[in-house]
Amino acid sequence: MSRQRKIVVALDPYSAEARYTVDWIIDNFLRPERDHVHLVTALSLNSDFDSTELGINVNYVAEYVTSLEEDAEQKAREEMQRFVDKLKEANIDSKIIIIKSKDDTRNIIVDYTEKERADVLVMGSRDLSMWKRLFLGSFSDFCHQNAHCPVLIVKVMRNVKVFSGSSHPELAELVCEKLGIPLASVVLKKFKCSIRNEDVFIIQSGSKHINDHLMELLIMISACKGASASRITAVMPYFPYSKQSKKKRYRGAITAKMVANLLSVAGVDHIITMDLHASQMQGFFNKPVDNLFAEPSIVKWIQDSVPEYTNGVVVSKNSGGVKRSLSCIIPTRVTSLADRLKIDFALIHNDRTRGSHNTCCNLNISETSKNKSTDENNNNSKINGNCIITSIIDGGLNDNENEGECHSCGASTATTNETSLEEADTNSRTITLVGDVAGKVVFILDDMIDKAGSYIAAADHLMKKCKAKRVYVICTHGLFNDECLKEMERCNSIYKLVITNTFPIPLEDNFQITKLVVIDVSVVLAESIRRIHN
Repeated sequence: MSRQRKIVVALDPYSAEARYTVDWIIDNFLRPERDHVHLVTALSLNSDFDSTELGINVNYVAEYVTSLEEDAEQKAREEMQRFVDKLKEANIDSKIIIIKSKDDTRNIIVDYTEKERADVLVMGSRDLSMWKRLFLGSFSDFCHQNAHCPVLIVKVMRNVKVFSGSSHPELAELVCEKLGIPLASVVLKKFKCSIRNEDVFIIQSGSKHINDHLMELLIMISACKGASASRITAVMPYFPYSKQSKKKRYRGAITAKMVANLLSVAGVDHIITMDLHASQMQGFFNKPVDNLFAEPSIVKWIQDSVPEYTNGVVVSKNSGGVKRSLSCIIPTRVTSLADRLKIDFALIHNDRTRGSHNTCCNLNISETSKNKSTDENNNNSKINGNCIITSIIDGGLNDNENEGECHSCGASTATTNETSLEEADTNSRTITLVGDVAGKVVFILDDMIDKAGSYIAAADHLMKKCKAKRVYVICTHGLFNDECLKEMERCNSIYKLVITNTFPIPLEDNFQITKLVVIDVSVVLAESIRRIHN
């Protein structure tokens, strides 16, 4: 186990940037129960300073000093206590240090880090610029040259505006809270603030009213372009019509490509999205695209909330999920999650049998076929050598990979007069598990949940036929069309339904559905915005 680090954080407790700095180091830098934080602020402004040496305006300093009340120390302590409480919630030990001195603030901070033998000195960039305005010197350069420990500078965003469309305002507020900046106000008629030469980010995710909100995003992009914004970035956690990235039927529309063209024509300069349904969609754009991954947030939730996850298996409910996970370009599905958690993975394969065919799917396994034992009454087969368990499910299942999209996730249309064989015949489907889940916790993983049929069938098969201990259904985008959410709530085989907040969920569903768990990914989006801006 690594040793405990002593970290000094220099703060101006009254600034909004101080809150952002503390939030950022909690999310990205500090280690719970292994770091000790000293929150340091220096009350050193004094009219006795040598104005010639410091190069500052004495009248300005005197005016600033006289504005300080006698109980400045007590007020500063009260402000910093909020940071202590926030660190305590994250299981990080901390204490408040308030130093009064007539010495130069830069020397105060450097001397304290040396005295305490700190491992790292942390400061926010905008706080440094305030001292720079006072002392006409670079605080960061001085610390780099004189501090005996490494200096971490958390850059606070400047000249940036973050707007929100009407599709998912709650997520936009969470992102701005993580960034430490206010959400810029906007009405449908006009912007309420000047954005000339500003770096603009517009947060608008897909939703149930996908066409209205997509058009709203295009209008906002065009308005920002006309208002002389220096750069326009569309933050789309769920990319609309992402499932229709190829022709699924003859003469079908590739709507995702059309949406990319619309965004480019409207004037967007950059796209931020999360877990695209297909990696090739990044080639639809002639602008930069950042495809973020929800996997780290999902891994953290599993490790924190599922104590027995080490005795678990990650399962793909269809072959498409494994194909995406084995891709050399974006390994973000089943195998990638299994590697992060250091556990096994398995595959569920679905196959249709038409008419009166009641045989199981044809498995080309010659060496283990001799050991196959058949239960004709239940239409089940098990091949012990490869842990293959097959069941026949009567009736068709709604599978996200094979069915067209509904309006909330992108309508899939095709101009054809032919009648498909699937609609003409009476179908049954064989569902086959390749892997071993007996007595283990199972995580069914996919990028989005649209319809409930295939997930319920997979969970029932894993629990009833394969003797799994517990089943978690996990995905990034929870679309939940029609009665999908209620059907999964009623399914006894599903223990928890875990999604992220990339797609807006009605408040009544959050309270009524007891199995639903929502992971906050605003930290990932906020960090992406901060890095792109800086």
